Amino acid sequence: MPADDEEKKRPGVVYLIQKNKVYIICWLIAAASITAIVLVAIKYWELKERQLNVDYEFNQLRGSLAVAVNDPELLTGSPQDVAEEMRRVPGRLAKANRIKTQKAEIYEGIFHRKSIRSSPWHRQEKSRYYFSKGEKTWYDAEDFCSAQGAHLASVLNNKEQNFISSKLQRTSWIGLTTENEEGKWRWSDGSRLVQEYWSEDQPSNPRAFRKSNQDCAMIVPSLASRNWKNNSCLKRYRWVCKENMDLGE
Repeated sequence: MPADDEEKKRPGVVYLIQKNKVYIICWLIAAASITAIVLVAIKYWELKERQLNVDYEFNQLRGSLAVAVNDPELLTGSPQDVAEEMRRVPGRLAKANRIKTQKAEIYEGIFHRKSIRSSPWHRQEKSRYYFSKGEKTWYDAEDFCSAQGAHLASVLNNKEQNFISSKLQRTSWIGLTTENEEGKWRWSDGSRLVQEYWSEDQPSNPRAFRKSNQDCAMIVPSLASRNWKNNSCLKRYRWVCKENMDLGE
């Protein structure tokens, strides 16, 4: 082949080689791009799955926390709300431990007080009652009850009135008195006077009990359901103590 013809063919071969290189490079770039897209997609779904797991765990935590602190609003609260509540958890736990300790002390006092252990106390719902066998003035009876961590009994509803009356055999003092303010009957334990069970013509009119110091109330069991009477606080009768067992649980 003549030399001139050989020289004419060489540029075409070079062009083809260069063109093929461009194709190869473009293919490699496309393959790399596809690979990168696939890897990004895989990473995205991995992160998405982790996010779903995090969301699930967060909702579980939020739900448990809402129940623990009795705050339904936390169920829809933001992560910041939950984080803030979590920061309060140590303080809440410390407070709960203090309350637990206080209640344990109260229970210990209730069940280990020598005077109570050796006396006929009766449990009724959230209170304990002591029905005496001896007799004292109203003042001495209140002092006795106070020494036991109690007071002369308050009567706050029909059920309690019936319970106390059913346990009595003789006239007994209860905690109702008007000695602090004439004509204003109040319970010695501070309870609000919500029900009254005075017998007929009771309590005595103010003139009568001013003259005879009839500032204290008693239950006379023989008078059936409406069996309260007032009398001189200095007279001696049996008595009923009442200790509140409601610890606010």
